[in-house]
Amino acid sequence: PRREYTPTQLEVIDKIKKAFPDAPVMVEVARCESEFNPTADRGNLGVDVGLFQINQVHLAALSSLGLDRWNIDDNISYARLLYDQAGTQPWFMSQSCWG
Repeated sequence: PRREYTPTQLEVIDKIKKAFPDAPVMVEVARCESEFNPTADRGNLGVDVGLFQINQVHLAALSSLGLDRWNIDDNISYARLLYDQAGTQPWFMSQSCWG
């Protein structure tokens, strides 16, 4: 069976830095939210998933954009959209870690 490629932590950090050249704090947000694990699923409930722990409340918006929050690049892209709309506010629950 074909195994999915899993990026290294350094590759993940590089992807985040490229997507957020103006917001280095987002590297820390991802560290706090998922420990740089692109397939993180806190509690295995599918509520908050991926690198930036995108919540299920965003499923309709993700779908309308053709994005999959389980895909690392899509997760980063959607995090970028959220950041552009509201800064770090969507990740306020982990602010004690990255703030």
